[in-house]
Order: sequence, then structure tokens, then C-alpha cells
Amino acid sequence: QVYSVELAGTYGGFFVQGEYFKYHVNRDNYVPAANVNGDPNKLNFDGAYVEASYAWGGRRTYSVNCGCYGGINPIDPFSVSGGGMGAFEVAARVSYADLTDRYNSSLIAAVQPGAVNGGRQTNYTVGFNWFLNSNMLFKFNYIHSTLDKANANARTGVASGFNMDALAGRVQFVF
Repeated sequence: QVYSVELAGTYGGFFVQGEYFKYHVNRDNYVPAANVNGDPNKLNFDGAYVEASYAWGGRRTYSVNCGCYGGINPIDPFSVSGGGMGAFEVAARVSYADLTDRYNSSLIAAVQPGAVNGGRQTNYTVGFNWFLNSNMLFKFNYIHSTLDKANANARTGVASGFNMDALAGRVQFVF
């Protein structure tokens, strides 16, 4: 089961959106090797994101039919001969997913039957988008990602995990 709440809005060229998720997972026929407090078949995880952007040369519009915001349609589409520049957007986003339940980092994994030590991943993204017209756009993103996870084999809460940086680009055609 997944429960979520979402909020989004615009004001002029500003756009903000966020969502929180709560996941309830049932493991079928899981039988731990030792006694576990509570039902070992039921796990709980969560995650969320929040993003904000500012656009010039166009704005996001809300569609009542789908209950969502669409892309940006430039007021003056890009044109070499006509001099139009399209629309531009700068954006930032933070998101996380926590996939740990029933886990205590001060204990070794062997004494925690039924525990899940999936860790917590957090992503930080900044982006620049160029909407040439209503059918074509270029996206450029820098993403910094961290994974925090307790070492399941240590007798104390020694952290393991990693940091990652990525540059991403995309050309998108919409039909």
C-alpha cells in the first residue's frame, strides 16, 4: 500500500511542488529464524521530494482534466529567422527514500531477524531547461546523491554508503 500527499502551485514564473510517500509492504510467508517484535511480514518505508523552479519566456499551466501541471510553452518560440528565444527555466530539487525498518545500527544483523537495512538515499539536483517550442526542449542537470547505510556486519553503528555526482543532459521531442 502506498499513501501520499502532494502539493503544487505557481505564481507568475515560479513553480513549486512536493510530495510525501508512505509505503506499507507485506512480505508473503516470511518466517524469521528467531522471535521478532510485531509482525515480521509488515514493513514501513517512506520518501519525499520538493522542487522549485523559475521560468521566463513562458509559464507552466494547470490542466483540470489531468489534475496536473504541464510543461512550459514558450511565448516566443525559438526561431533563427524570427529571433525568438524560446523559454528558459532554472530548477532545484531535493528527494529522499528511506528503506530501513526494524533495524538498529548499534546491533549486529544476526540479532535482528526481520529487519531491513536498505539505507537512506538523498538526491540534490539543480537544472537548466531550454524550451525551444511546445514540442522540443533541452535539459541539463547536476545531481549529487548520497546513500547512508549502517554497516550490518559491525558491532557498532559504523556507516557505510557512498556519494555520487552526475551530469545529465537530455533532448526531448514531444508529440
